[in-house]
Amino acid sequence: MAKIIPVIGSPGSGCTTIAIQLAMQCAAKNETVTVIFADPILPPKSYLIKEVQGESLGSLLSAAELPEKQLLSGMDAVSSEVGTVGYTAGDKLYNFPVPSTAGCERLLQKSSMLSDTVILDIGSRLSDRLAIVALEQADATIVCVDGTLKSVAWKTGLPEIPHTTMVANALYGTQTAQADIFLPFAADLKQQTEEFDSFQLYKEKQYLKSMQQLYQKTNIKKKNLTLVR
Repeated sequence: MAKIIPVIGSPGSGCTTIAIQLAMQCAAKNETVTVIFADPILPPKSYLIKEVQGESLGSLLSAAELPEKQLLSGMDAVSSEVGTVGYTAGDKLYNFPVPSTAGCERLLQKSSMLSDTVILDIGSRLSDRLAIVALEQADATIVCVDGTLKSVAWKTGLPEIPHTTMVANALYGTQTAQADIFLPFAADLKQQTEEFDSFQLYKEKQYLKSMQQLYQKTNIKKKNLTLVR
């Protein structure tokens, strides 16, 4: 079964970029990775990949059953190692029924059968059902902060989450002393996103070193998933 790694953080703290760069670190180690963009409000998959063809995450979560063929049809492969699942442009919350716990568990279980690592870009929406299930099933959790007052306030309200790694993303040139890992400012990553080229390993020396440290911290022994209820 795959390692389950949710990435959470305050709005704008860099969760999506960190999730993608961690996925590329895993791919560089010859791991297969599924990246699940779990936020139903902001559909990042449509903004990160030029041609989205896969079925919406909302449909996958609401499926009565989720055969491997349907999950694969919902994925967009960005390389031979990395596949993505997420919401697409035009998706609205009311387009899909509220996902059940069983549906979320089923998605994680089936994704784990197809990949060595499953990374979930959750962001700040910790009350969503998929976020709750992912945090329960997580082998490691990444918490992103950016040094702003908004980010500090969000972090203060976090419940206790086991196996966390705190990542300070220097979006504004600030450094958070309490963080486990400090990511230096990387302006080129924004350009990669604008050019639909996010799924490339960012190789600036200091940034790459920090991401390698993050990979090592989250590369822990995977555990068995809870059976689908």
